[in-house]
Amino acid sequence: MPDSTSSRLIIRGGTVIDGSGARGFAADLLIEDGLIGAIWRGGSPAEIDAEVLDAGGRVVAPGFVDLHAHADVTLLAFPTAESATRQGVTTVVNGNCGLGPAPLRRGRDFRRVTAAYEASWEVPVDWDSFGAYLDRLDGAAINAAMLVPHGAVRNAVMGLDRRPPSAAELAEMVALVEEGMRAGAVGISTGLEYQPGCFAEVDELVAVVAAAARHGGVYATHIRNRGDRFAAAAREAVDVAERAGARLQLSHFAPRPYAPERETEQAFAAVDALAGRGHPVGVDTFPEIWGPGLLLHLLPDEIQRGEPAEMLERLARPDERAGVREHFAAATNFLVRAGGYERIVITSSPADPSLSGRSVAELAAAAGTDPGTWTCDALLGAGLDLAGLAIRHIYATESDLRALMARPDCSLGSDGVVTCCEGADCPYPWNASSYGYAARTLGHYVRDEGFFTLEEAVRRLSALPAESVGLTDRGRLAPGLAADVVVFDAERIDDRTTPDDIARHPVGIDHVLVGGRPVVADGRPVDERPGRTVTLARAVA
Repeated sequence: MPDSTSSRLIIRGGTVIDGSGARGFAADLLIEDGLIGAIWRGGSPAEIDAEVLDAGGRVVAPGFVDLHAHADVTLLAFPTAESATRQGVTTVVNGNCGLGPAPLRRGRDFRRVTAAYEASWEVPVDWDSFGAYLDRLDGAAINAAMLVPHGAVRNAVMGLDRRPPSAAELAEMVALVEEGMRAGAVGISTGLEYQPGCFAEVDELVAVVAAAARHGGVYATHIRNRGDRFAAAAREAVDVAERAGARLQLSHFAPRPYAPERETEQAFAAVDALAGRGHPVGVDTFPEIWGPGLLLHLLPDEIQRGEPAEMLERLARPDERAGVREHFAAATNFLVRAGGYERIVITSSPADPSLSGRSVAELAAAAGTDPGTWTCDALLGAGLDLAGLAIRHIYATESDLRALMARPDCSLGSDGVVTCCEGADCPYPWNASSYGYAARTLGHYVRDEGFFTLEEAVRRLSALPAESVGLTDRGRLAPGLAADVVVFDAERIDDRTTPDDIARHPVGIDHVLVGGRPVVADGRPVDERPGRTVTLARAVA
């Protein structure tokens, strides 16, 4: 194991896969002062004085960049980030789907616009500006980049109101996005299936996205619909990106299982047409058919309105509960349509851990009630932290997932959190991809299925996501770039998560370095915190 304090390290004897998609080659890698110093195809010079890491028989690749994460608070709560480091992830991009805890105005409740937060984690929420929040991200085991979440911006300016902003409010929203970009954000995100993002009209979106674009930021969007109106939602995203002049990243772009085939074809065609016009665009997904969500997203829109305290008040009223039961009986919710209540499974319930791993249908039957009533009661039991009641649901069919992953512009990420521990000891096991998306890609889809070549899979996990959000200083192995490196055994790597146990570390990841410092050595975590906030300014410096 290399000395964590050494400024010079040679990774010797491995097969270097540099992230470009080019064929791997035998080489030694020099790491010096946190950067890639040299790559020697003929072997390292004997006179070089450095620590040595033997990578014989293994792959040396860029650290993986998870461009779609929701670790906005969990990275502060669990800074060892073992679920990420132990699958080779060295950088996460947070603030996705319009969700995040900054910017924050005093008097506003951020819990409705932030995924994965629990008061019991005792994370001091002591920031208001975007910059103050970014400062808190330094000092974890991994790097973090941040998108400005449109939902948080809207909440800061106008709360969760269902209306267009006034001219003054829109100007204030634009100013907050500009402030976030100047502080170090890499772009802006929207979540247009969620409140309050779903209340935004196109002109509002163009204004805030243009503010990010003026600073070189990407527009990452969870579009309004990936089902019956998939094509229209994709065209809206294309329109916003073109009008705003922003690079476009379409988040978890697989169609819902009930999406008509023509809708998917037309949605993909809209993206291809944009690329054909020379506009930079990418898509992404996590490599499994189960997706993460929140239990409250099963509720009717009117019940979801407002802050947690307002929701709790409605959930306790008999007339509102009757409406919830009718809504659940109709089964028109966009998540329920994909698989039914039998395949809506609780993944995290800190207030009542006994719920985890059981479906809404099973839990309702055990309680002798219907799914709507059970959901109301479960959310009431969670109290003000009702947004922490997490679920997994059917995201896509395997065939649709493969069609999306077959696109050369498709990056792979987790749509997850960072957390620690395994099994029942994991404090927030939101989805299996939080633990295993990279290992699943390299084990299942490369070695077992032959769906990707090893070189192409590494590109989808590293260089492509880094480029998609403008992080040109990482994601590849080349002299002068950040020494974020993963060493793994291509024959042994395996995702160990199962549908019944989604919090399991993979095997086959032997060494992970962040900024040249080990955070995993010989397959075990190292108590090091070299991570920092990654910004566009640092990427182009």
